[in-house]
Amino acid sequence: MAGIGCCAYQTRVKHTMSGVPRVGVGVLLWQGESVLVGRRKGSHGSGQWALPGGKLDFAETLEACAARELQEEAGVQIPAESFQRAWVTSTVFDAATHYVTVFMQAEMPEAQFE
Repeated sequence: MAGIGCCAYQTRVKHTMSGVPRVGVGVLLWQGESVLVGRRKGSHGSGQWALPGGKLDFAETLEACAARELQEEAGVQIPAESFQRAWVTSTVFDAATHYVTVFMQAEMPEAQFE
């Protein structure tokens, strides 16, 4: 019986080829009641307004990912320990693309206000 379950699982994973959801982090950087957004340049949603964010690297914490993506995409440095989890989504875009996105939030320090 255990062999049948194993084989059925292997067949299903081979059929979908990706088989594993990707994990992304979205960043809500608050300044009072405003939040930072920018236009996407990547292939997914190119030209649309979106929060900074991206893929979680292997062995990276959610907080470190949020800080890294914010620095890479907006040039804003916020310490990783400043981020808190806000919410999580799980979205299947098509038969081969499934993203779990963890949204992290932090407040923009007054020293960085423009």
